[in-house]
Amino acid sequence: MRSFEVMNIFVVDSHVIYRRGLVASLELLDVVDAVDCADGTDAAWEHPALAGTDVLIVDPSIVGGAEFILAAGDALNARVIGCTSAGDDAAVRAALAAGAVGFLRKDTLTLDVLEAALTAAVAGAMVSPRACSPRRGATVRRARPMAGRRPRRRRR
Repeated sequence: MRSFEVMNIFVVDSHVIYRRGLVASLELLDVVDAVDCADGTDAAWEHPALAGTDVLIVDPSIVGGAEFILAAGDALNARVIGCTSAGDDAAVRAALAAGAVGFLRKDTLTLDVLEAALTAAVAGAMVSPRACSPRRGATVRRARPMAGRRPRRRRR
């Protein structure tokens, strides 16, 4: 199991308002040391901060998204969370099949995104219950609380 004091997050999403809003929200949290982003997979591979990423939040529906999830997870030893507005069972299964350890819908609250990132960073997995329909046979795993875990305050 991995351990960390603070984590670095990288967001790959083509929707500028969502991407910038998520980055701005995550930057305010003490457990997050750095948040960087790119508008696509090519820009992400070229970004210098990608190499130090602990958790990637990737929209698997962007061009090359599924391939990026697979390649980046392996190349960077980073945990990947799929995050898209398409929350049907097929989208969830596709992201998980590509190697994502979790899946969230874009209308997820920032604190729930943080919970998923924390869970992913310590080798857990999470699929938001809102992301798919358990009645249709999707597997839904809830994140376990991280009892006793106190992240280090980052210096500003």
